[in-house]
Amino acid sequence: MRAHRDASALHPNFQRPSAKGSTESHHQKWLRRHDEAFARSKEEFAKHFKSKYPAECPPIWIAAELWDFGAMSVLYSGMRKDGQSAVASFFGVPSFQIMETWLHTLNVTRNICAHHSRLWNKPNTVQPKWPAPADCPDLGHIAANTTALTRVYAIACICAYLLRTINPNSTWLKRFKALAVTFPKSTVVNIGSAGFPTDWDKANLWA
Repeated sequence: MRAHRDASALHPNFQRPSAKGSTESHHQKWLRRHDEAFARSKEEFAKHFKSKYPAECPPIWIAAELWDFGAMSVLYSGMRKDGQSAVASFFGVPSFQIMETWLHTLNVTRNICAHHSRLWNKPNTVQPKWPAPADCPDLGHIAANTTALTRVYAIACICAYLLRTINPNSTWLKRFKALAVTFPKSTVVNIGSAGFPTDWDKANLWA
């Protein structure tokens, strides 16, 4: 299955030029970067495929092994709306618009961390859309909290929420809580500056 290479299977907007005056579409640019990464890969599965099928492009279940958050986020933004909605629904996210901003937020956050930039007590570079409390009750405890929604706490909530589907047995939530409570108590710098509300660890999301 190589639907990710089939322009007709994706949203028409994904076929627009990737830059002003460019003849390369967003999809073509995405594919080019993916193909270059696959050609460079020294992973055993990639070397095996290239050796056995030298004239073929890898199917999506092989290709996806090399995708980073950026590649995944861009592909999601280029999918048709029904496909985006199906993915969002699988993760319990009420709309594809919200899911798209979550993926973008996680991608930017990953890049900030990878480059050792400051994340802790500054506004998020990308503001994720937030679901209504009725749609996602466990995220409702900060739905009206502007500070929480624009700081790292909202990102942590997204991770915790998605992990319920990705890996229900993950210990990340427990380890995150244990780390967060070690933050020094100070009148100058405190955990609240990162958007953590009072008694955040007692919210259903972290139970």
